[in-house]
Amino acid sequence: MGGTVRDQLLGLVYKDRDLLVASLPLTEITTLLKNFGESFLVGKSFGVIKFRPSGSDESFDIALPRREVSVGPGHKDFEVSFDPSLPVEIDLSRRDFTINAMARDVKSERLIDPFGGREDLNKKNLRMVSDKAFEEDPLRILRGIQF
Repeated sequence: MGGTVRDQLLGLVYKDRDLLVASLPLTEITTLLKNFGESFLVGKSFGVIKFRPSGSDESFDIALPRREVSVGPGHKDFEVSFDPSLPVEIDLSRRDFTINAMARDVKSERLIDPFGGREDLNKKNLRMVSDKAFEEDPLRILRGIQF
C-alpha cells in the first residue's frame, strides 16, 4: 500500500511493509496474528497494528480501511473512523499524493490505482489526490518537497 507500492513500481528497495486488511474486525486480526508472532496496537484510534513474525526482524504495519475528515487547522486535527467493510478506494482517497494512493491486491497482485498514480509516477508528476490536501494538512507541502 502507498509508499511500498510506489517504491516497488520504481524498482527501489522498500523498507516499509504496509498492509491493508479489509473484511475482518481489528479484534479478529489481532487474535489471528498472535499465532504467528508479536503484535501490538500503535494507533488504536487509527486501527493500526504493528506485527513482527516469530523469528524475524521484519515488521509489518497492518491497517484497517479508514476515513479521515479534517476538523481543524492542524495536521493532527482529524476525525478518524476505521471500518473493515470500507472499500480500499475510499481508504486511498485520504492519501496526500496520487503516487501514494495505490495498493496491490495480495492474492491477484492486481494494481489498485483509482487516481492515476502509476501514470503520474511514470511522468514524474506530483499531484494531490484532493484539492484540499494541503489545506487539511499543511505538512503535506513539506512532504511534496521531499519528493
